[in-house]
Amino acid sequence: FYLHSLRLIYRVLFLLVIEDRGLVFPDKEGNASRKQRQVYTKFYSINHLRQLASRRLYVDGSKHDLWENLKVSFSLFEQQQTAQKLGLQALGSGIFSPDALGILSHSIIDNRHLLDMLQRLSYFRDEERKIWVKVNYSDLDVEEFGSVYEGLLEYQPVFTSESNLPGFAFEKGDARSKSGSHYTPEELVRPLIKHSLDYIIDDCLKKPQERLKNLPANMPLKAMQEKALQAITVCDVACGSGHILLSAARRIATELARVRTGEDQ
Repeated sequence: FYLHSLRLIYRVLFLLVIEDRGLVFPDKEGNASRKQRQVYTKFYSINHLRQLASRRLYVDGSKHDLWENLKVSFSLFEQQQTAQKLGLQALGSGIFSPDALGILSHSIIDNRHLLDMLQRLSYFRDEERKIWVKVNYSDLDVEEFGSVYEGLLEYQPVFTSESNLPGFAFEKGDARSKSGSHYTPEELVRPLIKHSLDYIIDDCLKKPQERLKNLPANMPLKAMQEKALQAITVCDVACGSGHILLSAARRIATELARVRTGEDQ
């Protein structure tokens, strides 16, 4: 139940990010019609539910129609056969597999609790100005998902009982330390990338033919450098959220841009 709850939260977070960044549809032109995009935004998007969470007008908190709505929205990203009806692309992966939510798929979450969850994920209290501020998920770095995951691992699930009724709650736990799950901060990633990757990039620029033996001798140096940079492979065995891999990819991409443009920036 705990694992399925985590996956539910991650689904919502992931969809909030791609919606805020305008990445729900494969590309801006794509095969999706204007009507399909409007239908998704108005009826199936997480942002539609987020707006309801902020207003709660005409919402019966005891019903569970919004949860059923959310499950339909999830199904759009689970299987390509369903996704293509709105011009979308199924996302696949672990958290978007059809059975990822387990028992939650057959459970009921009433509107009140669902909107509470969305409000807590969508707004934070600015204590200085005493106002609620909307979270801008378009500015959330992919690497920051790692810190979210690490924070979730600080807790462990427990069963409770109150007035002879069973409950489900969280308390401080040691799952993070036991599993060795730690988010790698940027100040550690930068020197790691520098010492493991910079000398390889330098070789690609100065000795591309030694990096790639099958390069034609008459190929222009710039083209050789591009090929050598693109052939670099990076492995992070315990990649977690991919922070180190993304930083490595950006470092290579920056150098590739310099070669192509001839500019330092």
